Amino acid sequence: MIIDVNKLKYSGKLEADFAFLYTASENLLLVDDSVIDGPISVSVTVELHDSSVYVDGTVSCTIVGRCARCVEQAVYEFSTDLSVRYVLNNPEENDYLYKRGIVDLTDAVNEKIVTDAPTVIYCKDNCKGLCPKCGCNLNLEDCNCKI
Repeated sequence: MIIDVNKLKYSGKLEADFAFLYTASENLLLVDDSVIDGPISVSVTVELHDSSVYVDGTVSCTIVGRCARCVEQAVYEFSTDLSVRYVLNNPEENDYLYKRGIVDLTDAVNEKIVTDAPTVIYCKDNCKGLCPKCGCNLNLEDCNCKI
């Protein structure tokens, strides 16, 4: 996910849109037994201001794992906003550095997924889970346990 800032400057553009499909490492999610299913979609607008590069857009992907309530397969459509600034030197707390006119979005996108992706996922919003006594899936059957 490389953006050539020098190429933008030489073309006379101070703003441009980019779209990337990115395959992340398998250990990016903090949810046990969950994976990112397919590529991560990154759509951004890049704005050049002096030596700073502002990147705003969205990061989205499909997360597949086990429901935290009933342990059946769960699919979660994840999407989050991305808003970062790249600077040539003297970065502030949330800034990223870029060198030789090249902005690499990989670290910013990975950090955004790690911090914003859910720590639990559910098969559906109203999942009933498992009976704590007999363990049956309450979405599929009613049990006779007196809880």
